[in-house]
Amino acid sequence: MTSFATETFVATPDAVKMMDAFMSHVEEDHDLTPQTDADGGRFVESNGYRMCMSVAGMGLRIQLSGPEEQMMLFMKEAVATHLASFDKDLAKSLRWTGETAIAGTLPESFNLLTLVHRSEPMPGLVRATVTAEDDRVFASDAIHLRMMLPCNIGRVPVWPSMAANGSPVWPQGDDRLHMRAITIRHARPEMRELDLDVVSHGEGLISGWASGAKIGAQIGAMGPLGDKALPEVSDYLLIADQTGLPAVARHLETVPDGATGYVICEAESDDVLRGYLPKTRFELKAIPSASFSDDMRAHVQTVLRPGVTGHAVFLGEFDDAQALRKVFKGTLGLGKGEQISASYWRRGQTGFEG
Repeated sequence: MTSFATETFVATPDAVKMMDAFMSHVEEDHDLTPQTDADGGRFVESNGYRMCMSVAGMGLRIQLSGPEEQMMLFMKEAVATHLASFDKDLAKSLRWTGETAIAGTLPESFNLLTLVHRSEPMPGLVRATVTAEDDRVFASDAIHLRMMLPCNIGRVPVWPSMAANGSPVWPQGDDRLHMRAITIRHARPEMRELDLDVVSHGEGLISGWASGAKIGAQIGAMGPLGDKALPEVSDYLLIADQTGLPAVARHLETVPDGATGYVICEAESDDVLRGYLPKTRFELKAIPSASFSDDMRAHVQTVLRPGVTGHAVFLGEFDDAQALRKVFKGTLGLGKGEQISASYWRRGQTGFEG
């Protein structure tokens, strides 16, 4: 059920060009298929969220709706970023109906997290237990946080602030921030604690912070976002490298009783993988890190069951995600809402900047 809705109007003679370019970007980078409504508007939908664009008068009307207010912030940011590629001043002039953010203040979804404990849930992952200053992080079933640190190690952080156009303003130059999406493995609202499982052998700043920061160290975060529940089907195929493994664990906690399927993930052994994941009736296959990409793609071909698998998921590296998306759509014949192949990182890149 939709709880939040907002819209804006962009006065521009390039409305059709903007709409077509934005929808092409959404389809290519986010694997969402744009649809056309009865009035000729273009829209995309995912997990209860909807973005609709339509030519109106001398400009472009953009409507957003969805169940979580925090996710709406990221949708507004995506719109502003896209429009800025056409006209930066136009992007700054955006004004959304019902906007409550005050320019110059921290985003409402921003949280300052404090490290209180560190453990190893399995080889290759470090569990950073943190406390959150703002309780709103516990009020959502979403499972990912956008965590951030200064790109310049040791620099006093300058956090994002809100602009009048409803999207965050990210610090630039020496103050720019390094960011990474990290999964909340467990949340304990009564203790104000979150367990964040992070790959421990990575070279990124967030991985280094989770593995080596002193107890009491702080880190910025925005969110959460991203649903934990998968569509209810009788059979699943879930695949992930270690960056996506915590999300697979969260998803397995929500599958229907009696559901079956395959889980193929990066881990030292089947026993290690079994010890990390919730107990299910799924068949498990662990593939070691050194050969994960090639061996995973080969093994997937041996377990494909067109007509049986009702939902397929891949979470991990960009090139692997691209390859698996083709398998899900082609060999398995899964359509919109029946598969997702999401990129959490890309070889040669250690994160992204605001």
